[in-house]
Formats: sequence, C-alpha cells, structure tokens
Amino acid sequence: MLKDITALRGYTRQKFHGRATLLVESLANITPESLEMAPAIYSQLDTQQQQECIDRIEIMNMCYEKLDNIQRVCSLGCGPGNDAAGLVAFLRSYRNRKEALEEIVLLDYAIEDWQEAVLDDLTPILVPDYVSKITCESCDVTQPIKNDTVDQYIRDSDIFLTSYLLTETRNKWIEFIVQLVDLSKVGAMFYFAEPVPWQLLQLIRMSTNQSEKSTDIDYLPLHQLRYAWIDSSIHQPLFQKLDGRSGGPAVLLAIKVDTTCT
Repeated sequence: MLKDITALRGYTRQKFHGRATLLVESLANITPESLEMAPAIYSQLDTQQQQECIDRIEIMNMCYEKLDNIQRVCSLGCGPGNDAAGLVAFLRSYRNRKEALEEIVLLDYAIEDWQEAVLDDLTPILVPDYVSKITCESCDVTQPIKNDTVDQYIRDSDIFLTSYLLTETRNKWIEFIVQLVDLSKVGAMFYFAEPVPWQLLQLIRMSTNQSEKSTDIDYLPLHQLRYAWIDSSIHQPLFQKLDGRSGGPAVLLAIKVDTTCT
C-alpha cells in the first residue's frame, strides 16, 4: 500500500510516536543515572557473567559519550522518519543539546512515497532548528550497495538507525549490513530495534562465528562491532539470549571499533 498516501499517513499516526519514543527510552537506559543500579544486580552473577556485564557497561558508556558529538545521522528504512525524530528528541531532552545536527539522511526503497505522504511535511519542522539539512535517498537493504551517493552518506555518518527492518526483510539484509559496517568509520554507532530478537541474535552470531556462514559473504567486517542490549534485558544477561523480551521490543546498540589495536 506504499502508493496509497492515505494508508501511509494512517501508518504514521499509528506508529510514529511509539517508534520515536522507543528510541528515546532505549537510549535513556544508558545514561549514567540508569547504569548506577547495575552493580547491585551484577553481584548476584558468577564471575564470568559479571565480567561480560562490565564489558557491556563500558560499551554503553562509550556510546553515551559519543552521542554528544554526533553530527550526521543515517536512518535506514526510514519510513515516516520516526527514528530520526526520536534521536533529536533524545539529544534535546537527555543531552541538553542546543545546536542543530549537520545532516540527517533518510534512506528507504520507497522514499518518494514517504516524501509525498510525510517527509515533505516533517522536514520544515526539523530544519533548521534541529538539523541543518535533511537528505532523502532511495535505498533497498535487500540489495548490495551500488549507489556511490549512498556509499558516501554511509562513510560520513556517525550513527545508523534501524527499526523493524531486519525482521521484515528476513535474512535478505545480510550483504547490505556487512557492507554498511565495512564502509562506516571507526566509532560509528548502530541502533537496531526489532519486535523480537531473533534476527539481532543472528547478527551477533555472524559477528563472532565464521563457521555459521550459509552464503559466500565474508562476515569479517562484522567482527569490528561491539554490542550491548539496551532493552528490558539490559541487566539480565541470561535473558538476552532468549527469543523474546518481557518488556517490549528487542533493542541492540553497537559500535564499530578498531580491531587492529586490540
């Protein structure tokens, strides 16, 4: 129904606020105040689990600090722009950011339809007070990256936002995400939200275990990612490997690191 502007606006009314709020609430889980409760919970775990949790806390702290300095945002499968709006809201409300972002890039395979239905109306709300420039570009995550323009947007971006996209495309995203990570700069962050964690668990497996390859794609670029669950399982490592979440969608935060220095 992507050609039906009424349907797209109806989808926006139903989903926009909830998806934007999910991003805000998920990132709020990595504020110093939220992480203060962690030591008391981790004392009940065994030594290995405690160390794994400490490592995840370091990743979350690293990402939280980097959020202060992001300038360019890339939203994949952007739809009506809810993730981008959610990030702007988080930066203003939790990081007290006053200056506008430099650019938000909105990528979607049906970008023209979303522009007509929603994005052309959203742009003047965000520009110039919250972001200096919004760029819309066609992009299909089920296909390898062949567009030089998209390639450059990826290289320049500080954070990538993805919601409910991996589940919808069911393994067709693999080559695109591998390329995405490979092209992105060290220090780039990745926000993934899905209704259930099964595709995100697969992403983690591909990042740590080459033997699970079922295609000719080289997963090596994914080995540069370090992950932290920032959903309801954030302080419950035993629950993070389950196929569901008790408190809503599954949300994973990742950051690309320089593995040559480790």
